[in-house]
Amino acid sequence: MSTAIELDMADWWEASAGNYFSRITKDAILAAIAEGAGPEAAARIKGVSKGELARVAEVELKDKRWLPSPF
Repeated sequence: MSTAIELDMADWWEASAGNYFSRITKDAILAAIAEGAGPEAAARIKGVSKGELARVAEVELKDKRWLPSPF
């Protein structure tokens, strides 16, 4: 549907620690970082706590126009 109306959700929404990353699993956060910022970025921070991981994900993916698959 978003394709039919030419809606790009990346123009309107960006994942953050508060609105997304704190609500998903550590593995899902790492997958998002790997997808949006590269596997090296995800590997660098693999051992940190979930809270810190959510904050790092927000920084790593800022302005990358990354969206979770539901979007």
